[in-house]
Amino acid sequence: MKTIKIIIAGTPCEMRARSFIMGFTSFASFNRERLFDVDTSDFDYIKLKDLYERDGAEQIYTVRGVYIGTKSEYADESPLVAIDDFYVNLPQFQLLEIKEMLNSKQAINAINAGEAGFIIEEYVKKLKSGARKRCYKAVWVDIVSGDTVD
Repeated sequence: MKTIKIIIAGTPCEMRARSFIMGFTSFASFNRERLFDVDTSDFDYIKLKDLYERDGAEQIYTVRGVYIGTKSEYADESPLVAIDDFYVNLPQFQLLEIKEMLNSKQAINAINAGEAGFIIEEYVKKLKSGARKRCYKAVWVDIVSGDTVD
């Protein structure tokens, strides 16, 4: 470990480089590893509703990555899932599920192995006005050898 010399209020003070900020141990801890084996550089965004209308309720989508978006106009954090060609916007209530996946090495490994998927389920939400709105959510499924298991 390297020792550095710092002058504080005119007094020489030696500090260890790895502990100069209250409990701070390493700048390397700020490096973020790439979690998922997918190139999303050309991906566009799509809504669950659009996928549901295009492919129907029985379509199984393989999850290629999960992310938390920070550019939504509706929330500071928004849940996203990557499929083969798109980022899919998920309902806000699924944010906790995405955070749990991102914190699970087992879930990350399953996603990278192509063993995680979802289908789209339609549901009806009652609005404060009393009106009803059709909504969509991801229902997670395991993918095993090309087949799915709930």
